Amino acid sequence: MRAIRTACLVTAILTLPATAWGACRDRDLEGTFDLRAESTGDYGTVTTVCEIAVGRNGTVSGGAACQLETNDGTEAEAKVDGGEIDVSRSCRVTGRILIDGYPSVITHARMSVDKNRVTGSGTNAHDGSALTFTATRQVDEVAEAAPVKKRWWSWFWR
Repeated sequence: MRAIRTACLVTAILTLPATAWGACRDRDLEGTFDLRAESTGDYGTVTTVCEIAVGRNGTVSGGAACQLETNDGTEAEAKVDGGEIDVSRSCRVTGRILIDGYPSVITHARMSVDKNRVTGSGTNAHDGSALTFTATRQVDEVAEAAPVKKRWWSWFWR
């Protein structure tokens, strides 16, 4: 009996994060996001601000302009060349985004419960620097996101 209780407890602990966070699908990444990333490396701290468009299958569209600013105030412009992003069922996000031909690799990231934000870290292949980022779905697309499903108990709270 004790072994059964232990097995149930272990199963609950292992599945709780995925069920509490909510299941994610690749199509949850579809849309336009405002990306803000900061990396620290050979050039000091660099802040990158871009608008990225992600397709239903996780493909990042190229062509958008990015603004870069270093900690000494130097500004530059770059271009998104494409990329691919993947989200697991437990809402972990991985992939890479090409900016001016250099991949920024997403190594540890998570999509928010409401599916409107991705926050995480990775590396910049240009100089090997570490980066942190937040990508927020654009406001006009938040209203178009899937409606919240009513739970079976919602009738009780009327």
